[in-house]
Amino acid sequence: MSNDNDGDARAGQWKKPYEAAILELDPTNLQLRISQAHQAILNRAKQLLTRPSDSEQQALNDALRKLRILHKMSEVGNDDQTKMGTWTKHIF
Repeated sequence: MSNDNDGDARAGQWKKPYEAAILELDPTNLQLRISQAHQAILNRAKQLLTRPSDSEQQALNDALRKLRILHKMSEVGNDDQTKMGTWTKHIF
């Protein structure tokens, strides 16, 4: 049986890349950060298939949804960084 600290450590494996993507301001790095976060979230979701945690599963779903939105917004255009920064504040 695993303890809660073990689950918290595994959660950090997807949260760090996710936060890095959400906080990335350089448009040249944004797509890479989104891709890394997306992969980390999917990897964790696969781990949870055998022992799902409702709260973390919801957090993973929310993070994936926000990454999809961020990805779409980043494709719209990188020339208006002010609009992107303002929009990013609203997804939280």
